[in-house]
Amino acid sequence: MRYIKEAFDVTTFAQAKNVVLSDDPNDPKKFDRETDFLVDIIKQHIEINQDSNVLDFGCGMGRVSKKLIDTFNCNVTGVDISDSMLTFARLYTANIKKFVATKECPQPNTMDVCFAILVLQHTENPKQEIHKICDSLKHGGYLVLVNEPHRMIPGDVENGYIKWSDDAFDVFGEIVPLTSPVLEVAGFVVSAATKVAELLPN
Repeated sequence: MRYIKEAFDVTTFAQAKNVVLSDDPNDPKKFDRETDFLVDIIKQHIEINQDSNVLDFGCGMGRVSKKLIDTFNCNVTGVDISDSMLTFARLYTANIKKFVATKECPQPNTMDVCFAILVLQHTENPKQEIHKICDSLKHGGYLVLVNEPHRMIPGDVENGYIKWSDDAFDVFGEIVPLTSPVLEVAGFVVSAATKVAELLPN
């Protein structure tokens, strides 16, 4: 199955938003509603402040990065494979003091919280990426994962929009063992041993 990395090279902000979170004609407020919902849950379970160093892995055009900065005034490093997405992320977050956009993961043991929001389902090698993310976490830090139960990899592009394919790789099967033992709290599954948090799909 083909993996078209160039599918993430967007030319407009509208296209970038649609890649990050697919449009729903019946829910025009989906982008803001789902972003607010996610960060509100995070606020209830993880302490983040202006001194926190946060990784937004697969940041796209900065959807989660901006909301995290606006809510917590934290320091966010946005990582993405697409130069154009990183450009839009810099413009969207509009905060050069609190946001750094880069293609490279941070140095090991430097991040207080790491987010991978609807991204591992799209990556070419999720197993490799999760280890990069975990390496960047400080001891006792938090890892927040949000993922579909199936894979959605870029197999084609039609009229400027990605056509997703499923290569049958079991993302949760690979990742869940890293998060046990777990305790479910208000939609979160929190690992008491490693402080790993995972927001599971319904």
